[in-house]
Amino acid sequence: MRQFRVKVPASSANLGPGFDSLGLALCKYLTVILDLVETPGPPNLNIDLQGLAKIPLSENLIVQILQKNLDPKIFQRIARLQIQCDFPAKRGLGSSAAAIVAAYGLIQLLETQSMDRELLFQKAFGQEGHPDNVAPAIYGHLCIATAPEAGIIRQVRLADDLRIFLLVPDWETSTHQSRNALPKNTTLAMAVDNIRATAHFISCLITGDFQSIKPGLSDSLHETQRIAMVPGLAAARTFLLDSEQTFGVFLSGSGPTLAAFCNETIDIGGEGIRVLAREKISAKCHVLAVNYKGIEWECS
Repeated sequence: MRQFRVKVPASSANLGPGFDSLGLALCKYLTVILDLVETPGPPNLNIDLQGLAKIPLSENLIVQILQKNLDPKIFQRIARLQIQCDFPAKRGLGSSAAAIVAAYGLIQLLETQSMDRELLFQKAFGQEGHPDNVAPAIYGHLCIATAPEAGIIRQVRLADDLRIFLLVPDWETSTHQSRNALPKNTTLAMAVDNIRATAHFISCLITGDFQSIKPGLSDSLHETQRIAMVPGLAAARTFLLDSEQTFGVFLSGSGPTLAAFCNETIDIGGEGIRVLAREKISAKCHVLAVNYKGIEWECS
């Protein structure tokens, strides 16, 4: 029997003004372990889900992609599939992108015994449609999806001591629903505001001027509408913005998770949780490092 293992990081997309363009890999992971036997047996795939109990098997992207795209002769030889995830789905942390990347990564390993990140990006982006989550899941770092259709992705390495504070409400959102809440048209002034903010943000990251990041995370296109969908989230955002321990605050992906750049000594999680508790919404906090490896794999 052979075993194939992939480990894919969570990701935070948009980062304020970088709508559908910027994404950041985080040190939380989806791990998938696949056991392959030498000869096919009767259809009896053993699937072990850990951390994904709320997702019905019929909606599991990893299983769906393997069934649809993997050589049937190889699929029949899968004896066991272990799926472990230490970050929640439908919270704006790239769970769908991680699942898609993991599935196509496994297909590459099973069919070619190797991993081509560029090909993996094209496959995963073609299905997921959002390069700002797929790119960091594959490449790590902060990724700029310059021309995703052509596979042009730029990576930015951040300071090693920079951390990301996450306030994760116990409230599910879907990208589809949150996109429907956005205006169909925008003004030239709003577009210019986001271009200016994005340029400021990237400049601060490259130069290490974290104290000046805050204006570079202002958004005019999507955050206001998405934050309004979750009770108490606007108040929580204001609390994080006013804190002297954060460098800047943004909505992670389509939400509801709020994220803030900070250093590792941050200690404001309890108050953030209390702000949401006033609306009877529970939450958890995490302080994470940036992931610089992207997808990792192992064959044995």
